[in-house]
Amino acid sequence: MNHILLINNKDSFVFNLKAEFERLGCNVTVVANDVNVHHVVTWLRTTSVSAIVYSPGPGRPEQSGLTLALMRQFAGTYPMLGVCLGMQAMAVNFGGLVGASGMPMHGKSTPMVWRAHPFSKPLPKEMRVARYHSLVISRMPQGFLEIAESDGYPMAIIDERRKMLGLQFHPESILTEQGTAVLQQFLRFWGETSHE
Repeated sequence: MNHILLINNKDSFVFNLKAEFERLGCNVTVVANDVNVHHVVTWLRTTSVSAIVYSPGPGRPEQSGLTLALMRQFAGTYPMLGVCLGMQAMAVNFGGLVGASGMPMHGKSTPMVWRAHPFSKPLPKEMRVARYHSLVISRMPQGFLEIAESDGYPMAIIDERRKMLGLQFHPESILTEQGTAVLQQFLRFWGETSHE
């Protein structure tokens, strides 16, 4: 069974995300982003964890508490998924820029297109996704590829070396088609490895 560490960036969607992973057979531990990062690092070193997931949240990625430090410390160690704010945190952490889109999307469903990439191979090329954001990646972070877009903005980014996947859209929302399949593909993509 996969054990997921879910970082709660203080968003109402975090428990929907938890429920989706539990539906996929995962054990999920939720930790708030204002917990001391050293406590979380110590816990990770003594617990078998398959992946770290960073939830959506309000504000800018620079205000996401332990998210940035944890991402930097464990890049390439654990597969990581960043959703909405979590994806934006990946961007600013690794040399990208995040700014206002000029077109806020809150509770909107828009068509998204996957680019050809091994991650997206089992997924529908086009799908409608739920968007709740006013910030977007304006410059891609180093080492990441944009693998999906909507309205000309990155909706999914990946860095295979760092084992990081970012989703600007909300796979846990009922407005997203095939959201569960996207989360399942995240669990499969780097294999079901755990770290002691």
